[in-house]
Amino acid sequence: MRAVMTCWLLAVAIGACGGAAAGGEAPATASEVTEAPAPLDRSNTECVTAALSSTDATTQVACLLQATESDHLFVALNLHDTLTAKLATLEGRAGREAVKALLADVDRLFETARLQQQFEAQVVTAYDAEHARAALTYYGSESGRHYAALGAVEPDDGALGAWMDEVELSETRSGLVARLRVAGQIPQLVESMVVVPGIEMTQAMAPLAPPGATLPTEAQLRESIAPVVSALDRAMTMTYAYLMRDLSDAELEAITAFEESAAAQWLSTARTQAMRAVMMEAYRGLGQSIAQHMPPAASPATK
Repeated sequence: MRAVMTCWLLAVAIGACGGAAAGGEAPATASEVTEAPAPLDRSNTECVTAALSSTDATTQVACLLQATESDHLFVALNLHDTLTAKLATLEGRAGREAVKALLADVDRLFETARLQQQFEAQVVTAYDAEHARAALTYYGSESGRHYAALGAVEPDDGALGAWMDEVELSETRSGLVARLRVAGQIPQLVESMVVVPGIEMTQAMAPLAPPGATLPTEAQLRESIAPVVSALDRAMTMTYAYLMRDLSDAELEAITAFEESAAAQWLSTARTQAMRAVMMEAYRGLGQSIAQHMPPAASPATK
């Protein structure tokens, strides 16, 4: 489910979104769209078996990131291409050579493989052998294999939206989904993927503001995007519910219980903190590049 909200996340984080959410055909209703059921296994069995027989932190973390669809997270985000398109528009203001130098830094700072490697290395630094083994053991179980398979499904946007509009969850189901939201650290994930890049991008663009301009504080930035962040939180939470709509309450309880376990909390925290660290480093590097290569905005009096 890692890629479901990518377009919306990027729209908030860096002000650009592809065409997937735009115009076109009328959205389907929930009853009109069906999706193939998730396979029981996403070929994690061999990975888990090998990781459990190893004491190497990198091997075990790599398998856990595969099982949680985090092994290609930055491919889905595609920060490099989105930023390149956005910053290329500054050529008329700053000149071709300045933008060329800036984009060269974007190539370096936001190269997808580099970001993914940094992310995985950050998770490895938080390695806990006991928790890693417990999480791997779960993903080797039937419930864990099924959970991993559900995480690999990318639902049809129209079907997901229609389902969210039409379906009212039972009290029991709502309670389980609420627990899963907290245990899965969805608020922290939105913070790392949306709020942090949004703040860092605004600060990075500060050198381009006209002299004397009043820049928003971090608190003001947070307040301005709070409604969208809340909407994303709900959408990601409901995506969990949608992908697991065919599970029984008992099956969902088993998944929720795992996410609430110490092992799963260790993994979720490690991934969220790694995402935050990688985002902050890349965007702060971008800010330094903008300050170095882009001329400051002229004041109204000097134009």
